[in-house]
Amino acid sequence: MTNVIHLSTLAENQASLFPPAQAVAPPPTLDQLLETRDLLAEGMRSLCHIQTLLEGLITTTIASDEQPALPDARLPAGPERL
Repeated sequence: MTNVIHLSTLAENQASLFPPAQAVAPPPTLDQLLETRDLLAEGMRSLCHIQTLLEGLITTTIASDEQPALPDARLPAGPERL
């Protein structure tokens, strides 16, 4: 299973996460969001395969017994792998 988490780097999207009527504190700065993204990625590394991409995207892939392992792109496909 693969999940994608998007932390927007656009100021207007950040503000939309914290409506002014409900906000107790000002919206986080971009630096704070990127720091949070890095901490989230670091904490999840032990639980699953995680990749941090540009534009605030984090992808995670959790391997389980029910899910076949993803093929290694460096190995040839098909019967040659056997």
